[in-house]
Amino acid sequence: MSDPTPESLRILIACSARKWIGEAAHCFQLYEKIAQIGHRPRLLVREGHELESRARDADMDVVALRYSSRFSPLGDWRDIRVMKHLIEEADLVHCHRGKDTWIAAL
Repeated sequence: MSDPTPESLRILIACSARKWIGEAAHCFQLYEKIAQIGHRPRLLVREGHELESRARDADMDVVALRYSSRFSPLGDWRDIRVMKHLIEEADLVHCHRGKDTWIAAL
């Protein structure tokens, strides 16, 4: 893995997948490739699910959100605040599911 340079990008990859499906595997591999070329990825995942455990086992920079089952601005308030802070730190945000996109948009 390359060391980040001052020109490296901080890239937030958001994936709220509950299961280890192609989308979750893609985000995992995307993180690895982004890190290999010297950027600084951070993976935003659904708390307590397989993507989180695999990413933590691989020593990735991981943040876990609750991601309620449906769209609920009040129920998602904690996640919205956390993602707002993470977006402010990022140069690029890459969302994979509708839930990720709605929370990021708020």
